[in-house]
Amino acid sequence: MIALEWLPGGTLADYFLYKIREKEDSDRSPIQLKDMLSILYQVSQALKYIHSRLDEFGQELTHGRILTRNVLISEPDLKKCEVKLGDFGEAPSGLEYSTPIVAYMPPEILCCAERIPPHRPENDVWMFGVFIWECLTLGAQPHFRKSVEDIKKSFRLPDRGLSCPPTCPLDVWTLVIDCLSDPHVRPRFASTTNASIPTRLSELHHIVSPALFLYPIPNQSVCTCTEHHCQSIPQY
Repeated sequence: MIALEWLPGGTLADYFLYKIREKEDSDRSPIQLKDMLSILYQVSQALKYIHSRLDEFGQELTHGRILTRNVLISEPDLKKCEVKLGDFGEAPSGLEYSTPIVAYMPPEILCCAERIPPHRPENDVWMFGVFIWECLTLGAQPHFRKSVEDIKKSFRLPDRGLSCPPTCPLDVWTLVIDCLSDPHVRPRFASTTNASIPTRLSELHHIVSPALFLYPIPNQSVCTCTEHHCQSIPQY
């Protein structure tokens, strides 16, 4: 059993839900993109540490569950808060179709014919790309109410089915798309080059204007199935 520190700010998922998405616009604190980039940088540093370690077989360690519910924040003020990445354990298999984690799975896992495909460092990079998108939308659900087959089809789209948020600068969106690219060209966390994910996030944090703010993007569903009684209208 691994004991993890609990931070008083709770999870990032709860922050998005209770401090952002369930509040009226007038009651919601403005979120600067620069502050969110600081959160992303801290998470990337944690993943850099994990990926720089080797398992008993000499392979890079991976996390496998890079979700907002697994990121703990020290306080609600994002300008001051520190974050910790939790739930470091068994990476998800391709069979976990019944859980929300399927929306984060890369094509090489979700479309793999193997019963339990191996989880590799580049898989974490894809998951981190989806994680960035969720943070930029302030908690929108990736691939909201899509079936597994619909998610697989979205892999063929240029944006992988995750639309660029309106206030997201091109440089930031380029990092997201790079993380969602083919496995062999995705950036790495533990790379020693200037193209590593932590380095790029640090540079983005430095150059992004403090006048850029993020706004909650509603979940969009085009599902009309009778099972879910879905409606093709925005839902927070």
